[in-house]
Amino acid sequence: MKEEISAMTFSPKEVKKCKILIMDDNPHILSVLHKILTNMGHTVDVVKEGDGAIDKYKLALENGTPFDLLFIDLTIKGGRGGKSTMEELLKIDPGVRAIVSSGYTGDPVIDEYYKYGFIDFLVKPYKLDDFIAKIEKHL
Repeated sequence: MKEEISAMTFSPKEVKKCKILIMDDNPHILSVLHKILTNMGHTVDVVKEGDGAIDKYKLALENGTPFDLLFIDLTIKGGRGGKSTMEELLKIDPGVRAIVSSGYTGDPVIDEYYKYGFIDFLVKPYKLDDFIAKIEKHL
């Protein structure tokens, strides 16, 4: 992420504190996003691929503590990617609220994210302001 150093000193507008799940196969991205979101006061879980996201989502629903928002990476090396993950999540919960992210612009899932059940998209590499704006928009 381009603005990692400033990630701990930003002052976003006040948003409802929520439970957020992040799915990405890059451990560095998971770590930075986890820090940003927890510093904002959110509860955050991270997973490296889709099967883990599906399992965590199901467990959260069963425990009565569902996720308010998900960030799902479209392309996962060696695991279930975002499109397939979202298809399964929609079967479990048609009201799932997920933002798809990718470094590949021009992908149909990014271009028409709403047709795949996503509520928004975020292009990589992330800019801190864009990331925070998506959170503020959807929470």
